[in-house]
Amino acid sequence: MADMQGGQRRWTAKRALLAAGLCAMVALAACSPRVDIRGNAAEQEDMIRIRQGVTSASDVMRVLGPPSTVSAFDNKTWYYISKREETVAFLAPEVKTQQVIELLFDDKQVVKRIRTYGLEDARKVDRISRTTKADAGEPGFFHSMIDLLVRRRAVTGKSRKAYGL
Repeated sequence: MADMQGGQRRWTAKRALLAAGLCAMVALAACSPRVDIRGNAAEQEDMIRIRQGVTSASDVMRVLGPPSTVSAFDNKTWYYISKREETVAFLAPEVKTQQVIELLFDDKQVVKRIRTYGLEDARKVDRISRTTKADAGEPGFFHSMIDLLVRRRAVTGKSRKAYGL
C-alpha cells in the first residue's frame, strides 16, 4: 500500500512538471514577436533592373507593380512604400525597417531620378489638436425630410393630405 502511494506521488509530480513545462512553452510562444510587412517592398534585384534615363514607366510597372501612391501634384512622381513592424504580446507595434522609393519621370515617361529613403530619413510629425467648429445651422435628417416634402408640394401643387399627412 505504501508502495502504491509512492507511485501515485511520482505520477502527480510528473503531471505537475509536465503542466509547468507546457505553461512555460505557452508563455514563451506568447512573447515571440508577430511580424507584419506592409506595402510594396521592392527587392534589390528588381531595383537593379531600373535605370535612370533608360527604363520607361511601363517597364517599372512590369518590374515593381503599381506604385503605393502617386504625387498629388502631377503623375510624374511615383512612390513605393513598405515597412516591417514587430508586435510583442500586447505592446504597441515597433517599426523595424521602412523603405520609400521615389521615382521621378520626365515628359517622355522615362525614369529621370531614383531616390531611396529609409527609417533614418523619417521625421516625427506632431498632430495638431485644434478642431474646426461645424456650423450649428446644418439641417438634420428630419429637417431635410420635411424640407423635401415641402418642396415637392410646392412643385406638384399637392396638399399634405395627398401624401397622407
